[in-house]
This record gives sequence, structure tokens and C-alpha cells, in this order.
Amino acid sequence: PSASATITVFVSGAVKRPGVYKLKNGDRIQHAILAAGGFKPNARMDALNLADFARDADQYFIPPQPSAKTKNAPATTTTDTRRPTVVRGSTPTPAP
Repeated sequence: PSASATITVFVSGAVKRPGVYKLKNGDRIQHAILAAGGFKPNARMDALNLADFARDADQYFIPPQPSAKTKNAPATTTTDTRRPTVVRGSTPTPAP
């Protein structure tokens, strides 16, 4: 089967316009972030390898920087930044 010319990804978290985006096959995660309007000022820009290839049906979650208030908070808070940052289809890939 021939490869599709486009892929569809979901970008969420600390980006300006979270949502589902169509990219060209072969685009990088950086292109997905740009399609979502770029990072918000509080984004952890090093959460993902932006040079990695974007893959069809992946979700790219950009966590926010922990605030001074949540840095020492228990891991059960809603701002827990240890959640997976890349979801392959419906299978989470743990963050390092």
C-alpha cells in the first residue's frame, strides 16, 4: 500500500490553539506545534524532541512549566507534568 500524503495529529497542552491538525507525511513534531499556533509562554519546550517525525494518529502533549505553587505539590494534582507526552494511537509512551 502507498503511504498517505497527509497525517493527522492531536496537539494539546501549553500551545496557543490545541486541536487536531493535518500535516504532510514526513513533517516533524515542530511542524505540529507550529500548526497549533506555537508554544504558550509557560510551555516546557523541551518536553518533546521537536526534530522527531510526527506520526499519524499521535497526540503531542506539551506540559506547562510547574509554577512555584505546584513545584512541591503532591503528584496527584491536576498539574502533574509526569504524564505521557506522546500518545501513539491509544497507547501511552511514558515520558523519560
